Amino acid sequence: MKKLYILAIAIVFGLSINAQTVLLEEGFENEAGASWPTGWTTWSASDLIGTDLTATDFTTDFDPTWFVGNSASFGGDNPEYIHTGDYAAMLGYDAGATGNAFHYLMSPELELTEDMTLTYWHWYFNNPVNSWYSNTYCLVFDGTNYTTVESFIGEDNPTNNEYATPIIVDLTAFTGETVQIVYVFEYNNGYQYMVDDVVIASPAETYNVTFNVDMTGAIDSGLFTAGDVLYITGSFLDWTEPGLDPTNQTLTDDDGDNIYTLTRVDSIGDYAYKYFIGDGWGGGEWNGDPNRTYSVVDMDVVTEDVFGEVPAAINTISAEFKIGPNPTNGLVTIIADANYNVDVLDITGKIIATSTMQNNATQIDLKNQSAGLYIIRLSNDEGSVQYKIIKQ
Repeated sequence: MKKLYILAIAIVFGLSINAQTVLLEEGFENEAGASWPTGWTTWSASDLIGTDLTATDFTTDFDPTWFVGNSASFGGDNPEYIHTGDYAAMLGYDAGATGNAFHYLMSPELELTEDMTLTYWHWYFNNPVNSWYSNTYCLVFDGTNYTTVESFIGEDNPTNNEYATPIIVDLTAFTGETVQIVYVFEYNNGYQYMVDDVVIASPAETYNVTFNVDMTGAIDSGLFTAGDVLYITGSFLDWTEPGLDPTNQTLTDDDGDNIYTLTRVDSIGDYAYKYFIGDGWGGGEWNGDPNRTYSVVDMDVVTEDVFGEVPAAINTISAEFKIGPNPTNGLVTIIADANYNVDVLDITGKIIATSTMQNNATQIDLKNQSAGLYIIRLSNDEGSVQYKIIKQ
């Protein structure tokens, strides 16, 4: 099994990583349920375009309008009503039963000086069997017009989303404008509604992550048989139970080589994951820790796993070094503080060149390789460290 090394990427000869700009990050925690965060306001109206918009008072009562609530706000202890922390923006199912039917929660004014993405989590439940329809909307208000950017209309039978997946909205159309994000609940004899962890930020850099897992041993032993389904879950899915999100969890073997594969897109960060046979938690590779891990830095990631084989711990070492020129047309000189084994990997993780340092130095010739990004890995008995280099 190929080991997945955690990348320790150095900024070498002018290379840099773009930072993400975060304009708003609100989890409704700071005021501990006593008031709205600065700039947030609540209103009611008779429609979605702000006709007869009327301010509503702050309340801790779940019937009249929006409020900052916790897991006990609707009686009993319901931690599922909070995404993270102790509080969320909430509203009871009877809000709007009398008076204006539409209740607005509006963010502070935000100047979108660059392309931004809105991400938020919501607890939305709909029950068409009993005709308990929940209608909710996300709007953008530019000071004059309200634009609907997301809607969940009960009669259309949208998928229930009890903080299972984030709602992601592209705000590029509003770049250069000053806007407010508006969450609207329309009374329709439905369910209570919650919003939590609202973030507006420049789009995160994303990269492909391809999981390859060899099921040969599991097949030969009879553990994995015809008709079984192989799932993956992990921190990138908030550890959703295997089988509950088959679109994002199912690995397939399209060429019959016993290597099951799934490719997803992740932003920069560290992630944990594990494979499972069949629905539920009972078919895991092993019980408890350790989880498998990988890191997305600034390139695509490919894992090569064997089902049931516990990954060995990989140590990342510190190394003083010089690598250049970077970018290079071919010959690369490496000078370090000790002798290391040197591997050069392409973006798929394939080793395309190797060398052993003598007198703390070596050279790698890339002139016959295609232009692009490569990883130079220095390793010894204590671990490894990796650096990126560009071949022109």
